[in-house]
Amino acid sequence: MRYGFIVDAPNDWRSLAEGLLHFCDHEKIELAREAIMEDNLADEVSIAKHAEKLIGLYKAIISQRKKS
Repeated sequence: MRYGFIVDAPNDWRSLAEGLLHFCDHEKIELAREAIMEDNLADEVSIAKHAEKLIGLYKAIISQRKKS
């Protein structure tokens, strides 16, 4: 993949292993970093953005549980 890997299912250990092995290679890490910078995606794939999306997900879950 150009930027990284997406593991669609929590029990998909093969995809997780493939992604981890892929990024054990410094050259592949650098290629992904360059692609992210070239396509101006740094803000979209940052740890801060990931945390923001997780917080939003948790808030939605909590809100749904309160309605039940």
